[in-house]
Amino acid sequence: MTNRFIGLVLIFLLSAAANSQVGACDELSGFKQLMAGPPQSRYEYRGRYFNYASWYSVRIPRGLVGYDGRDQGRHNGFAVRIGKDSQSVVFVSGDPNSVEYNTPREDADSYREYMEQKGRRIESQSITDARLDGLNAVRLVIFYTCPESKAHRVYSSIIALSHDKSSVYEIALYSPANRYENDRAVLDQFIKSWKILSRSRWQRQR
Repeated sequence: MTNRFIGLVLIFLLSAAANSQVGACDELSGFKQLMAGPPQSRYEYRGRYFNYASWYSVRIPRGLVGYDGRDQGRHNGFAVRIGKDSQSVVFVSGDPNSVEYNTPREDADSYREYMEQKGRRIESQSITDARLDGLNAVRLVIFYTCPESKAHRVYSSIIALSHDKSSVYEIALYSPANRYENDRAVLDQFIKSWKILSRSRWQRQR
């Protein structure tokens, strides 16, 4: 499992991954479980979000809400439901680069391999160079199905390393393939508003 995906798991997916069999295809079951719980079990974010543990900020588009479980050991980001049915979710995260990737492409390759190991049937994939607020990044897009389902799904993300390579940043979308074009527009709003924070400026303001 990649360092980046571990970050997503820490937000919502750990219990679901632990209880599912290889090939199970509901990556969002942990998020759905969180949303089904009482409101006091989660944090809610609107507007501009700041994370001073991972040194980034991002604007949550108007009308959307970011969620993070209160009982998580490390609050590295949040998830946003697109639509009321939770079929599409955007995850925003920042994590220590504990695997010591040298490039974001290494991380993308690792996650693609992880999906194959979990039984996803990859129909098409692409990794292209990108930028995330001045950081070198890659955009990973995977169209896939699962053994027990004929539903076509898409995983689309942008991945970047901090300048000193100590952190991995990701904005990722899980979406049904027939909703991807519309959902991608929301993903792009997150990408355009994402900013790396200046540690020295924050320290001077304290």
